[in-house]
Amino acid sequence: LLNRRFTITDQDSLVACIYLNKGKLAGPEEAIQHYDHALKLNPGYSEAFSNKGIACEKLGRLDEAVSCYDKALELNPKDSRTYYNRGGVKVLRKEYNQAVNDYNQAVSYHKKFPEAYLNRGVIYGNLGNYEEAIFEYNKALELHPDYGKAYFHRGTTFISLQSYAEAIADLTRAIEIVPDFAEAYYNRAVAYNNIGETSKAVEDFAKVKKLYPELDMNIDNLLKEG
Repeated sequence: LLNRRFTITDQDSLVACIYLNKGKLAGPEEAIQHYDHALKLNPGYSEAFSNKGIACEKLGRLDEAVSCYDKALELNPKDSRTYYNRGGVKVLRKEYNQAVNDYNQAVSYHKKFPEAYLNRGVIYGNLGNYEEAIFEYNKALELHPDYGKAYFHRGTTFISLQSYAEAIADLTRAIEIVPDFAEAYYNRAVAYNNIGETSKAVEDFAKVKKLYPELDMNIDNLLKEG
């Protein structure tokens, strides 16, 4: 075994793997070059296509990213992570139905995928399907009980439903998990303001301003808007 010689295919696959790993450590522009080298040596390397898609997405080359994800899924149709990543690009392109389909595929191959449930919930929430959104956030939290983003998004959905007590509870939990969660403070302030807890709203708006001093925030105007 120590004297075993690599065939050309074995060598190419090994070098392709090296390029893949180099790409993971590089910035997106350089990473794409490494992934292209890997794919030249191994055209059926689904992970290289998938990772190239991520790099293209970071550079804003969304059409190219989708093409890479498509190719990766042709080679590996059960890759839940690639469905998830392609769904994210579809959201950026406002192709919400296609994004939901990708998240559906992601969770069909990987049932315990809280991020996919979360993102599906965000789409439903943005479309005004609040009950469906809450169902998705509940599922994400069943899988990941300390998922700050899920508490945040469920909290903001409760605000849309005018369920302010539930919103405050969720946003408070999000802040407990992520103490510098400015968006959670902001939305909790909105909820407090809507139930007449003005002093608490002022405290939360002030916290947002402290976290992001560059924001042009007039707390008095925000209270009036509430």
